[in-house]
Amino acid sequence: MGEMAEEYPDGTVYCCSFTGQMSLGKQIDEYACEIRIDNLKLDESQEKESIDGGIRYVKAEAYGLSESDVMQLYRPGTPVSLLSEDMKMWAHLLGGENAAAELEDCQAKLEQKKAKEKKHGKGARP
Repeated sequence: MGEMAEEYPDGTVYCCSFTGQMSLGKQIDEYACEIRIDNLKLDESQEKESIDGGIRYVKAEAYGLSESDVMQLYRPGTPVSLLSEDMKMWAHLLGGENAAAELEDCQAKLEQKKAKEKKHGKGARP
């Protein structure tokens, strides 16, 4: 998991704590709409770097949010073929022959996983 050293043998995690507000912009097409970042404030109390439980935590920027005030939001079911190569790479959708044909509903997938774990007696991870 990222960079490791004797002091943090379990690797490095880059974290960003922030608050903000977004507003819905115009509908682009049947799959996407525009959202505006109206307010984005980084948590200044977040430590620049700390080590806890063998993991180094490093303060990072709000990657992907701090670069523009306007973004596109795609709904689940959007054909991946409509996305640019850069967008596919950023979303980890360049999977070769096993690549997804459309964007997944990650929230629904997470809920299904939790229900399955609950059914099989697996507890939630701390």
